[in-house]
Amino acid sequence: MASTAANTDSVSSTSQTSVLVWEKPSSPYFLHSSENPGLILVNWPLTEENYATWSRAIIYALDSKNKTDFVDGTIKAPTSSSDPIFPTWKKCNIMVFSWLINSMSKDLISSVIYLNTAQEVWIDLKNRFSQSNGLRVFELRRMVSTLSLDNLSVSSYYTRFKVIWDELVNYKPIPSCSYGICTCGSMAARVKYQEEECTMNFLMGLNESFATVRGQILLMKPLPSLN
Repeated sequence: MASTAANTDSVSSTSQTSVLVWEKPSSPYFLHSSENPGLILVNWPLTEENYATWSRAIIYALDSKNKTDFVDGTIKAPTSSSDPIFPTWKKCNIMVFSWLINSMSKDLISSVIYLNTAQEVWIDLKNRFSQSNGLRVFELRRMVSTLSLDNLSVSSYYTRFKVIWDELVNYKPIPSCSYGICTCGSMAARVKYQEEECTMNFLMGLNESFATVRGQILLMKPLPSLN
């Protein structure tokens, strides 16, 4: 009996250690049977105007598949094709590479198709399109300042305003304190200031028929958030 139990433990231990890294669902090397090179990660392709929102959506999609490491530099290409992990890395790299290509407009695909890794594609796109932040921030600020309720419903106006404001904030995020911990209170003050700016800009676009309600809101201390 003791011998049988020992053998069973030995087999169990051997089977556990024989599980390869790419066979574990928690591993970035793991590929589900439903994943294929033809998969499209986002509903709208990358163009020269929407890099900020596109890249954010792509990161969310890759995170859900545990594949962000292949574009952010966490996983490096094996230095030799004889490395045991190379075939699996190559398969995952091609998969992520294909997903990125499938999520781009046709006129942009030709500019990255001859790159070798998904990370190279990601860096190339970032270097090209994130440099135009100044122009986009200017456009967004102008859109915020000129947007008004007019004949829209308040709900529709809110939706349009929120889309513009969220993209603007994405370009101008509040920097984090060291180690992600703020002990001076300045971070909370900056977040509050940003929220008040959002509410103030939203109120500025309302019609004069909302003057009374707007005046009541502006008298509140502190000024409420947009939501």
